Amino acid sequence: MLNLKKWVLDVYSSSYKLGHRRGVAILISSGLNYEHIAETKDVSGRYVKVTGRIEGNEITLLNVYAPPRSEWLFYRQIFDLMVNSQGVVICGGDFNIRLNSLLDSSGTSTHCIPLIRKVKSQMKELGIIDVWRELYPTSREYTHYSSPHSSYSRIDYFFMFSIDRFKIKECDIATIDLSDHSLISMTLKWERKIRKTLWRLNSNILNNPNIVQRLKGDIKEFINLNDNGEVSPGILWDTLKAVMRGKIISITSYIKRLKMQKLEDLQRRLKQL
Repeated sequence: MLNLKKWVLDVYSSSYKLGHRRGVAILISSGLNYEHIAETKDVSGRYVKVTGRIEGNEITLLNVYAPPRSEWLFYRQIFDLMVNSQGVVICGGDFNIRLNSLLDSSGTSTHCIPLIRKVKSQMKELGIIDVWRELYPTSREYTHYSSPHSSYSRIDYFFMFSIDRFKIKECDIATIDLSDHSLISMTLKWERKIRKTLWRLNSNILNNPNIVQRLKGDIKEFINLNDNGEVSPGILWDTLKAVMRGKIISITSYIKRLKMQKLEDLQRRLKQL
């Protein structure tokens, strides 16, 4: 039996309080040099997002469970979470949809076609790739077996941004064994990065009135929640600086990702000319 206590450094999870059918978790190995930055979770147990640094490299891990018959708004929320993330973004989990009706099912797909079209269109627009399909464009492998329908399907995915495609080393689907879902794994090419200890504010973002207004609101919310008379002004100030630094880093990373996506789109259009 595997002793997880010896293997796991941190566990970040989200579960549905009113039942036992939903829940997601991210486990960080004790063998990694991991520094935690932030965590976001869904109260209904559908996703948990963790941002941190591994060997000095920023990374965001997002584990997702999309309940059957989830609507488009939920999938759009997941893509928004990916866009508003830092570093290398890895999103994985059970999405309960078949992106390719011909290759991702052993039978006839009954999934909502308009929903699939919206998901694929949004992925293309944002530059998000289905990692396994990116590596095996014409192959058939399945991650789930449905006993009621006696059919196999691929509904578990790893999603990443195309700009990080070069970091992918391999992605594999294991045999369906103990569960009705199979294990999917991915290996990245990861280089140790020497961390810079000095962080400087990119003052250019303060020229954007929307960002300034958002930061003012975040500061006001922090003070309202934490300035209760029980915390010394010095600790409150240091904590506020750390929180705002994380938020500013998140905003600048998002802006940088949009710029990179626009550049990639322009390069693609130029090639088509």
